[in-house]
Order: sequence, then structure tokens, then C-alpha cells
Amino acid sequence: MATRVLRAGYYWPALKSDCQDYVQKCSRFIPRLSDKAGPIFTLLRKPKNFEWTDQCEEAFKSFKTFLTTPPILQRPDHKTDLLLYLAIAENAISAVIVQEHQKVQTPIYFISRVLQDTEKRYQMIEKLALALVTVAWRLRPYFQSHQVVVKTDYLIKQILRKLELAGRMIAWSVELSEFGI
Repeated sequence: MATRVLRAGYYWPALKSDCQDYVQKCSRFIPRLSDKAGPIFTLLRKPKNFEWTDQCEEAFKSFKTFLTTPPILQRPDHKTDLLLYLAIAENAISAVIVQEHQKVQTPIYFISRVLQDTEKRYQMIEKLALALVTVAWRLRPYFQSHQVVVKTDYLIKQILRKLELAGRMIAWSVELSEFGI
């Protein structure tokens, strides 16, 4: 991996592919990564030269700081249900799977994704369903081996069971029915 030395022993990616690789590897460990890594995602999206800015450096430093402090991810206990919390923003969706042990919730996995231009125009309930489908795709083994309880302010289960659904919501409903959601 090509890197450049930054003061005090910090390193940052020198190539676009290295930056993509680093962000992908960190995504599991950092909650709401798509919000925190905005400058880096902007840099990766631009077709012009790869130029590391001060904003990218700050985001990168915050990654390093976050990765060295709790919360530390835990392995799931197969005897306990998993809790899934979804966060929907205007430009991104995020989720965290946690498990509760003696009234203390410990994180197992974080997921975050920046919405594409067309997805930004979805209604809130469609963004919520998209977040749920995205999590189900990426964490299929967890959904297949555990009971997953979705925690949200919306009645997503009742909405996905409606017969009047159309288009993508029907497709997502069918896909999620595999997991009892």
C-alpha cells in the first residue's frame, strides 16, 4: 500500500485505490461512517486528480482516534436476539447491530452507506426500507443464524405487509420476508 508520512507517525493513503481500501476496511468499525467521511467520499467521487486536503486529513485522523477507543465490537452470542437500529439522514443511511447482555448493549457491526442521487429523493419510509434491505444483503449470515429485532420509530413491518405496495417496495418486502421481517 502506498502511503505518505504525516507528522507524528500518522500515515494517509497516496493513491485513490488505497483510500478506497482503507475506508472499506474501516466501515465495519465506525458508526455513521458516511457522515464522518464526507470529504473522503467527495475526493473518491471526483474524476480529477487525487489531492489530499485538510478536510480529508481531519476525517482520517478522526478514524484513527475512533478506532483506538471504545466501543469495541463483540462477537454475537447465538442464544440472544440481535437488535438492529437504523438511522436515516438526507444523504446517508446507517445501521448498527447490537446485542444486549445484562441491560448493556454491545455493538457487533456498523453499516453506513451514502445515498445515490436518485435515492436521496425517496420518501422517508422508502429510505428506511432501503436501509433494512442493505443491512440484510450485507449481513445475511447474521440474519440467517439469529433472530433480528428491528428497532425504529416507524411501523416498518406493517408497511411492508400492505397489499397496496408497488415497485421497489414490493421487491424489498419479498426479499425481507425470507428473514421474517
